Amino acid sequence: MITNTKALKFDDVKTLTLTAQEVIDLDKFVQGARIEVDDFKSRHIDKNLDEDINEVSFIRGTGDIRLYFTDSLGTLSLLSDKKSSETATIALNDYFDKKLPFERGLKKVAEEKLGRFYENNNKDRKVSVEDIQRVVNQIVTERYPKLENTFIEFVDEKEYKINDFFVQNKEKNELLWVDVKTDAIRASISKNEIGPRGSNKSIIFDKVMNKLTISQDITDDELIKKLNTLINNE
Repeated sequence: MITNTKALKFDDVKTLTLTAQEVIDLDKFVQGARIEVDDFKSRHIDKNLDEDINEVSFIRGTGDIRLYFTDSLGTLSLLSDKKSSETATIALNDYFDKKLPFERGLKKVAEEKLGRFYENNNKDRKVSVEDIQRVVNQIVTERYPKLENTFIEFVDEKEYKINDFFVQNKEKNELLWVDVKTDAIRASISKNEIGPRGSNKSIIFDKVMNKLTISQDITDDELIKKLNTLINNE
């Protein structure tokens, strides 16, 4: 049994040929079963009703299930979604640095566009390298037509380790947000709102002093109340 995943279906009862299936996410297993194929055929195709035939046995515990299937399917080296997502971001940056080293603006646009794609993507739909290629094409093809569909080639040539399909954690979308932790604050800041001294951005980083200045209008009444209470207690 797999959460949020359709059951297996067969398109031929005689050959037990599986119909096309979506990628199985092993992290979503809640119950696993081993099926003895010969016994299964004997009971359900040859109509052998011998009570000693037991074609199904169950695996207990999500960890045991995941280990059993990753081992039996030969996928023990399968990368996590987190690692695949991180590597995809590295590959995107390296691609622009290599192919378009003077187009920093396009690189920034590509990061933001891919980040928006992740955020708007259906939570149950996995992301593929082909999805990233389509995003890159939208950015580069008009000005650099020869670069169309070259991101996948770049990933293959450089042997970046990215699963064919992976889930991007929207809460950790590093293409759009940067986490800031200091003694005074813990926050996720929109990359698009950060600028150097003299810019009109609401978040200024002084690279000489390594100082971050945040200027934000507060509209939440509850937060305003809390902040007023804090300063009044000083």
